[in-house]
Order: sequence, then structure tokens, then C-alpha cells
Amino acid sequence: MFGGEASLMADAAHGTAVFYPALTEDQSSQLRAALGPLVALANPLDYHTYIWGDEDAMTATFTAMMDDRMAFGVVVLDFPRSDRCSFEAWTLVINAVARAQAAAGKPVGLLSSLVETMPEDVARALVARGVVPLCGIPEAMQAISVAASIGQASDASGPLVLPFADALTGTAMSEVTAKLALQEHGLVVPRAKRAATPEALPDAVAAVGFPLVLKGEGVAHKTEAGAVALNLADLPAVLAAAEAMPCTQFLAEQMIQGVVAELLVGVVSDPAHGFVLTLAAGGVLAELFDDRVSLLLPVTALDIDQALAGLRIDRVLSGYRGAPAADRAAVIDAVLAIQSYVCAQRPIEVEVNPLLCCPDGAIAADALIITGDTP
Repeated sequence: MFGGEASLMADAAHGTAVFYPALTEDQSSQLRAALGPLVALANPLDYHTYIWGDEDAMTATFTAMMDDRMAFGVVVLDFPRSDRCSFEAWTLVINAVARAQAAAGKPVGLLSSLVETMPEDVARALVARGVVPLCGIPEAMQAISVAASIGQASDASGPLVLPFADALTGTAMSEVTAKLALQEHGLVVPRAKRAATPEALPDAVAAVGFPLVLKGEGVAHKTEAGAVALNLADLPAVLAAAEAMPCTQFLAEQMIQGVVAELLVGVVSDPAHGFVLTLAAGGVLAELFDDRVSLLLPVTALDIDQALAGLRIDRVLSGYRGAPAADRAAVIDAVLAIQSYVCAQRPIEVEVNPLLCCPDGAIAADALIITGDTP
């Protein structure tokens, strides 16, 4: 990377994925020939104004910086007010950048150090010439870091998983059907038994065992509607809970004990980006706390582990103040199982909330799948 504000660019790279390789002897030789004896050679490079207005010398300088180790080059250039200055000299820099990009076969961006010093018409002209316009040094560093991360993920996991082109509307599966579909791809779910009528509850309870959770079927937002009863210890408690619910069909489900934390694991189909995975604090905290991170599928176990480490709830997952830690490997396996389903079926949306994270496993307590029409 190179540009006039070399120190600012160097400082801005701290804490990002941006790395500046040291100059090689060959690079230094080419730069010295283009810049003369008065310029200190380094990466980032301040090429000074000795060659300002010399398009050939700037092209040689920018090309020399873009050796085989460089993934992306950046030239810092702030534009003056067009009503008071001519853009002629600045156009020469743009020409040199485009020529250097063509010669090196590597992408090069033109960066205004402040967001407001990149005129829109200049940005459009850069795009037309295949040069990346970047506005603001911190913003540029974030964009470059994200681009580098996506490249690394693609190398490890393959190309982005893209939705079917015409999957714009869909149908929601029942909770039971959604869990079975995800279970086929390795997601762990609680023991469960449906009861089509209140009279069928004793048989369902016997199949599941105590303690259990009773859920009313066909009810949206079950918690708010009073259609969930937890930790029921005997049949009279189950029957009483069922009578209070606004429904006549039920799901009796194993009550998971010893939960360390609850996570939300969601995947949505984004026509512009592919499938977006979100990991967040789950259960009743999902909408209360802004504690989430998003990734593009596919992801690796390492990607998931690093994403979890970026959540505030990770302190709880890791064992807060002497409490037991969650089985991190099981949590990661659960996310990979959801990814496996998404890659195979290309739904519109999948959400597991909560994923119950325990010291000895990770279990999906609830699941939503919205399927889309396929080609």
C-alpha cells in the first residue's frame, strides 16, 4: 500500500487484517530510479511531490510497489474543490493508478483520506476504469479487512452458498417438522411427542418422561401467548398447563437441565450476498440485547469459534465466575449442522432459538424453517 499520508495509513492498520510487507531489493531499486535520491523508501510509501505531474514516474512508482506479495494497492489522493482548482494534475494520478493496476495485474484503490473529499463523479469514473474508490481511511481499512476475511473463508470452505434465484416467497414448517429436518443433518433436538388432542396428552407424557416442557401448537410467539409451560413434574401439572393454553394440540418435550447459556442461530437468504449466518444471545434476550455477529456461508469451525468469541455472551459460554462452561465443540457442531441443512436445501430462512448450550452438549429447543420455491 502506498500514499502521501504514510504514517496515517500505518497507524490505521493496527487491529485490522491489513499487513504491509517490507520492500524487496528489487522494489527499492525500481523506486529509487523513479523517485530520485531524496525520498525515504518504505511501505507504506510517501512518494512526496517531486514527481507530481509526471504520469510516467507515478506509474513506475505505483507499479513497483505492486509486487507478487501484494494483494491490494492503495493510493491516497484528496481532491480539491472543482470550482477553485483544476483537476488536471489529479487526473494524471488516476491515469497512473489505472496503468499500474493493468501492469501489475492486481487491484488498486484510490482513497480520499476524508469521506467528503471524493467527488461522486470521480468515484463513478474510477469504477468505470476498474479502480476501487475508497472514502475515509478508517472506513477503507474496515472494508479491506472484511474483503481479506471473506477471501480467507472462501479458501477454507469453498464458494459462497447462494440462494435459488426464484425463492422469494415460502412456507413455514411446523416446529416438529423443522426439528426433524435439521436433526437429519446432525442437529441435536430434545425427545418429543405430539398430542393431537388433550386426551392424547398422557401417552405423549409417558413417551417423553419428566420433567418436560409443554408447548401449544399452531400458536405464533408462544411465550407471549402463554403457550409454553416449563419444568412440569407430573401429569396433573401438564393437564393444568394444557387447559390454560389457547389451543387444543400440543407438543410434549424433554426439559433440558443444566443450561449454561442460550444462543440464537439464524440463517437468512440474501439475494445480494448469499446466505447470512447470525449468532446472537438467544432466548428471551435475543431482542433485548444487541449482541450478535453475522457471517457469510460457508463457514468453518474456526470461523464459528472466532465469531462466538466476539459476543458478550461468550463470557457466560466460557464459564463465568466459576460456573461451568458450555460444550463449545457441541455448539460449533450445532451451527455446522444448520449450515449443512442450508447448503442442501437452500431455504429462505432458518432460525434455532434457543440453542441450549450445556456442559455436555447443545440442543435445539425451538426451530423455524421457511422453505422457498426451487427451480
